[in-house]
Amino acid sequence: MARTARSGDSGASGPGLIAFVDETGDRGFSERSSETFSMTAFLVPRERQNQMRATAAGLRAHIGTSSPLHWVDHFKQKHSARRELAADMLAAIPDVRVVHVVVHKDTAGADEELLRSGETFYNHCCRLILELVAHAAAAWPGGPRRASVKFGHVRHLDHADTVAYLDLVRAGAPQVPWHLLHWPPTWHGTAAYDGLQLADLHCGFLNNALTGAPDDRACASYLISCAAQVPRHAGSGHVLGHGVRLLGDESFLTKRVWWTDLTG
Repeated sequence: MARTARSGDSGASGPGLIAFVDETGDRGFSERSSETFSMTAFLVPRERQNQMRATAAGLRAHIGTSSPLHWVDHFKQKHSARRELAADMLAAIPDVRVVHVVVHKDTAGADEELLRSGETFYNHCCRLILELVAHAAAAWPGGPRRASVKFGHVRHLDHADTVAYLDLVRAGAPQVPWHLLHWPPTWHGTAAYDGLQLADLHCGFLNNALTGAPDDRACASYLISCAAQVPRHAGSGHVLGHGVRLLGDESFLTKRVWWTDLTG
């Protein structure tokens, strides 16, 4: 079962947030690699932690498992009813936000430094998702909040190196409200927090949409169920750059038939 996050965080303008981050796709750039790599952050205000935990517990009970929820293990394509239930239940959690970083590898650009290693690429994606989390915390309804960030543990990566990289990034990007993130972020196995398990399901919704054909609206039905949870620019209502950060050609997303359903 999930642990309750530590209390006693200082400097919050109201009850804090916990951002749970997971990923989908691989970090490679070979011909055998996935077309995309994505990170998703599931932001839950502390006053909604009980609803979040109840949602995870309810899904485990429905499936009949005591194991951590996992999209690949428990929500295979043949279990469409499970997928629909998960989307409906996650969409029903009030006051949460979901932000995504999507990398379309073929059009992300030939940045040799970025592509130098899986670790360098992963660290850069961590930076991008943390920037989205920080901006979402700054624009939180009712006033800015401080967020604790918990990533899903990644095997064969030294997360201390990731934190060292992010320390350098924070020093060089003063336009990002880093002060709203409790530092440093931490990494955990999915069994430790229900929020990480639900972040994995959000990743599954996104991956299902991205791996479908551009003219397939149905592949994004689970993602669209939670569209109201994706932040938008307060003035323009734009999602790109606010709720979704894309590395690559914008048309990879914007020409999909379901994009207007997500952003409308």
